[in-house]
Amino acid sequence: MLTKLKTIDPSKVRKLEGKILDADNLDGICENCLFDIEYEAGPGLIKKLELKSYSQSTINNILFSTKFKNQFKAYLADANNMNSFEYIFNSKKVNDLNFIKSKFKELFQQDNYKIYDDILKANPNSTVFSSIGINTKGQFIQAVNKTGHDHDLYNFINKL
Repeated sequence: MLTKLKTIDPSKVRKLEGKILDADNLDGICENCLFDIEYEAGPGLIKKLELKSYSQSTINNILFSTKFKNQFKAYLADANNMNSFEYIFNSKKVNDLNFIKSKFKELFQQDNYKIYDDILKANPNSTVFSSIGINTKGQFIQAVNKTGHDHDLYNFINKL
């Protein structure tokens, strides 16, 4: 967290370790889900950061972690767009960004792309997917399966 904080203008930091807004009210997705850093990323853009210091084996297991999946769903259901949050992984633990994105791809594909339905059920007014041109489940499936993780759907994943 400190490495990322050094790159952010201190006057732009709004909160550290804060609750993902309304997560408790999102159809029981995630009670007490927290983000690591919330800051003003630009004029009118508030961004929540989730910093992960995961080993490769831990990233391999995100598909099986209910806690991880529910926290991620809370981020999606609470976000206005895909630019309003970011998952940042410690590059000293795992340096292959494509590997990390492939695990999120598997997470998206799980249970016949159920995460898409879960987000819209939790927040029927969600614009998180439509903000990147995804307006139907079919478009979501196409974006998830796009070769090389080139779709904007994966832009929230980064390393530091």
